[in-house]
Amino acid sequence: MPNPPDVLINLHLPPSIRDVVDSYIRTELLSKNPYFCDEDNARSLAAILWETLAAHGTDRDVAALIGIIEVANSIEGGVLPYVLRNGPQDARDTLLGSADRVGYDYGENPLDRQKTGFVAEWFCWCMSTLLNHDAVIHPAEHGGKNRFHLISPIPAADESLRTVGASTGGGEFPQHSDATVYHEMRDRTDLDRALTRLGTDVDAVAEILERDPDTIYDQVLCGMFVRVDMTILAGVLNLETMTHVALPGPLEAHLRAHGLSSGDIHTLANMPTAHLAGPADGDISGYVGNICPPLYLGSRGELLGSCINSAPRRMIYVGRNPEHARLFERFIDLVRSVPVSAVLMQPGDYLFLPNAYFYENSNVTHGRGQLSDTEYNIPIANGKVGRRIHCRQYAVSRSRSGLPSFLSTL
Repeated sequence: MPNPPDVLINLHLPPSIRDVVDSYIRTELLSKNPYFCDEDNARSLAAILWETLAAHGTDRDVAALIGIIEVANSIEGGVLPYVLRNGPQDARDTLLGSADRVGYDYGENPLDRQKTGFVAEWFCWCMSTLLNHDAVIHPAEHGGKNRFHLISPIPAADESLRTVGASTGGGEFPQHSDATVYHEMRDRTDLDRALTRLGTDVDAVAEILERDPDTIYDQVLCGMFVRVDMTILAGVLNLETMTHVALPGPLEAHLRAHGLSSGDIHTLANMPTAHLAGPADGDISGYVGNICPPLYLGSRGELLGSCINSAPRRMIYVGRNPEHARLFERFIDLVRSVPVSAVLMQPGDYLFLPNAYFYENSNVTHGRGQLSDTEYNIPIANGKVGRRIHCRQYAVSRSRSGLPSFLSTL
């Protein structure tokens, strides 16, 4: 895996390639619903896109995109953080407005989806396939069952979520990774061993989190947490709200610039922190999930990856060392002020975020600013107004799962 970039990669899809994909979606996939159909449709679209990219490989951005795809299809390959602009988009006249949206029935109810078509969904699925990832459906988030999530405020929840940093809220969303509660511990012995390695135990965790030890075991081992190796965000409707991406290099530089030493960073990389499931996670909201360090270091002590959620009460130090507890609070404050790559996601823009650290593949954190009043009343068509919408897909790496790469199956 190449060294992670210190800035977000920006690429543009040539109109000729976009039009090939757009035409296939609007003809061959017009009658198919990506929320419910099988992966063969996405794989067919991905194969067509790969052939089209190869035919335009002399274009600089296309060549860079081909390189990213080939790395992702290598034996232990991950995804580099990048934004792909000028992709297929849901046309304004297919948007329905937000007034009648009531929930998360994205697949069956166009009013909840706020659009009649599935262009953003199909291209997300196509690209995750081409990047050697499989779509994953979160069984609890946004009501479960959804292969894609529409990130947009719900009118009925305005009073409670207008200033809350949740995916369906409008408040500032601090830096975080998605699904930090996921882990691969199978039983109590696994959890006890993990806690011992981190210098703590279940009694300390239970005391700090004000739950009994059996509850800690039950919640951590409930089996309802989903692995998310990559998050894709697609711009559907947006005026001015920025998405904020923080990369490992700038994060490390920020920590050091504010007085954290190599020893402090090493301590953080061996520190027990508990991750709690968030308010959008349905039945597991508030559950104790993963207990792991917030940082991961490379062989030279450099910061390679992280497992971070800097929203209030989503990540809590669960060790017995008061100095480490204070260091953790300093760290979280610095994460919230880390220099970011600010991305304006407009219709047809797709942001690819390596979400989990594995095989020494670096990952990033992301967040956003608070939505302004104008983002709740965006003119669309026929006198209707919509709200800022992004389409999100969670995906898992086939290489991490030990499966054949997508390109090897063509």
